[in-house]
Amino acid sequence: MVVKIVPDIQKLKPLERIRFKAEVDGTENKTVTWSVNDTDGGNIDENGMYQAPYAPGTYEIVACSNADEDSRTSAFVIVEE
Repeated sequence: MVVKIVPDIQKLKPLERIRFKAEVDGTENKTVTWSVNDTDGGNIDENGMYQAPYAPGTYEIVACSNADEDSRTSAFVIVEE
């Protein structure tokens, strides 16, 4: 099973928003659980809508397959002033 996030890297301004999309191959269950791996790294909802934090930095977004929790991938957000 393969999980991919589009886009896989994105530059944003503080508090800017973007929708990430997960592509899941190898199973009929195409759903994922989204999370932000970094404390104070912004927020992401169940639909992949991410809001960057106020603080500049590089933050990791994770999509974990609901069919197989070992199948996951990351994307990165670079927040710049």
